[in-house]
Amino acid sequence: MKKIALILTLLFLILSACGDDEAETEKDVEVKEEAEAKEKAEAKAKEMNDSINNFDNLSQAIKAHLATSIVDDRAYAHDLTGFTLYYNIEGDNLFVQVHSGAGVGHPVYRIQLDSDSITPIDGVVNVSAANIEETTLNSSTISKKDLYNHYSKNKDVYEAGESNVEHADHLNIEYYESMKDEIQ
Repeated sequence: MKKIALILTLLFLILSACGDDEAETEKDVEVKEEAEAKEKAEAKAKEMNDSINNFDNLSQAIKAHLATSIVDDRAYAHDLTGFTLYYNIEGDNLFVQVHSGAGVGHPVYRIQLDSDSITPIDGVVNVSAANIEETTLNSSTISKKDLYNHYSKNKDVYEAGESNVEHADHLNIEYYESMKDEIQ
């Protein structure tokens, strides 16, 4: 009888120990999965930060060209041959205008610059010598990561267009607001 009690006690201890191992194994798996998820999130955040830093390190001309490409089709993956892209940055506003050099109908756009994205705000255009109107545009926010990825795929085009991009002090908030004030 003592032998049976001893055997049962030993079996109980062995089974209890096995159960703890299984519980620890499940816990180990859970901890490992959490660590992997954290690593993936950190890698994704690093990739996002790298893309933002890469975008921010581009020349002002290329950044203005990329930002303009979201509001004006003439600038999208185009080297701007036959056009000049004028831009000015004032605070967190980027003012841009793609111009052919003659006539009217060249919109001026205001784009908001944020730390990780760019958002088109609004635009105005001279439709005739005496008539100014608001332009329609898609005001969806675009991440700098997406813009940098677009640049990477079209690097040659944007670098070739850099010679057609000029800083223009006259594109400022006063000029822009005076155009908006003339809308009838």
